[in-house]
Amino acid sequence: MDRRVLVLERHLLTLELRLTELSAQRGGLVGARLRAFPQLAELILGVVGRRALRLQLQAMGILSGAEPDIADGFTAVSPEFEKTFKRVWADNADEVSRQYSGTGALKTDYTRTGKRSRAGMLRDGRNSVMRYILNNFFDGSRQDGYDLLLGVYHVHPEHSPYAGVPTVQSQYLLLPLLVVLSLFGVVFSLLTHMTFLNHVVFLFMWSAAA
Repeated sequence: MDRRVLVLERHLLTLELRLTELSAQRGGLVGARLRAFPQLAELILGVVGRRALRLQLQAMGILSGAEPDIADGFTAVSPEFEKTFKRVWADNADEVSRQYSGTGALKTDYTRTGKRSRAGMLRDGRNSVMRYILNNFFDGSRQDGYDLLLGVYHVHPEHSPYAGVPTVQSQYLLLPLLVVLSLFGVVFSLLTHMTFLNHVVFLFMWSAAA
């Protein structure tokens, strides 16, 4: 990943030098939309944002016109400026990711520190599991809310999506608890010192209850 970022930096620098030959002033927005790889989009936009910020600092005279070393970052401005830039960019990625996936972004350890770590890999694994659970079991209402907000949700007042859906009776909600208590009673009767007849009676009773 480090090599890919460096290659992207060099390509952007080459493109930037070519554009400066055509025009000294440029404006606009840069966006990357990768549905299957949103973390890659975040990484690419991070490099583009770093380059844009460097040009702004050079235009204000804070940085010299000479291109510094790529790994140097913004340490020429302030030792803490580079850390602040990475932290703000990673926090922004986490907030955007929570809006569409319910968890923080993946690979933010690389965005924050410039390298992968075991803690970051474990956090990515946890977030991936949470995304799978949220996407398959809890994101229906979230998607409906987005559709309603964007004006693409078709509301049918005469037809409720919950019509005809059987409701769970309250007594059925107690079944798991009764099964657990019955199994506990079976184990307890086996561990208690009783006569053989008492064991048979208790086992039959708790087994029937289970």
